[in-house]
Amino acid sequence: MGTGKTETTKELAKSLGKMCFVFTCSQSLNYESLIKFFKGFASGGSWACFDELNRIDMGVLSTLATTISTINRAHRVLKQEISFGDDDKAIKFDNSCAIFCT
Repeated sequence: MGTGKTETTKELAKSLGKMCFVFTCSQSLNYESLIKFFKGFASGGSWACFDELNRIDMGVLSTLATTISTINRAHRVLKQEISFGDDDKAIKFDNSCAIFCT
């Protein structure tokens, strides 16, 4: 077992019975793949841990920040559906999802 931030997040999720997906960021990350990832974990109630965040291009990082903000707002008002874009159809939102950046 490791002793870092990512390992701590994974162990916490495990102890709470939550699925935690660790996403190792790279320069090849693009907007489309990021939105697909968010749709899956937000509708399924799992946790997402973004590791090596400093490797993301600035444009994709901006999208990531906007998307995290959208999810945080949905948490605050206990939304049951969420949409990630102007022309995107709403999907089921599981309020037990969580985002961690390490």
